[in-house]
Amino acid sequence: MNSPCKEEMLESTRFGSNGKPPPRTDAILKIELIFKMVLVHIVLFKFRADVGDEVKQEFLSQVKTLKSLPCVKSQRLVVGGPSITTPVEKSKGFQYALVSYHEDRTALAEYQASSEHERVTSTYFIPYKEDLVRFDFETDQTDETLLGF
Repeated sequence: MNSPCKEEMLESTRFGSNGKPPPRTDAILKIELIFKMVLVHIVLFKFRADVGDEVKQEFLSQVKTLKSLPCVKSQRLVVGGPSITTPVEKSKGFQYALVSYHEDRTALAEYQASSEHERVTSTYFIPYKEDLVRFDFETDQTDETLLGF
């Protein structure tokens, strides 16, 4: 027997036979939580060799302002560098990293499309960029408790 898809399961918890939402029960809350997974957004930044430290420091400062966007879950956005990886070759020349958390794919898309994100990236990174790597993934429910969500 196939298990019902997410939408069918959630829909069955939304309305009773009388057309009104049933009272919230632990079982209903569990079903809703099963499908909520925090999305982790990771970006590695590599500046061109001719870019000075002042530009990089201003970049870090400006990126940190993005944590105040409502689409960043609990204002959890961390950016840092330069890389202290040893041997240095293991970091493939990437100097800075960002890790941010988002409620879901919609929140990440909202973050990417925000005017603040556009301003920060187009002003403080794109003109100085050598390379960039982006990696996004949804966490497993059990890992979310490790993250404090």
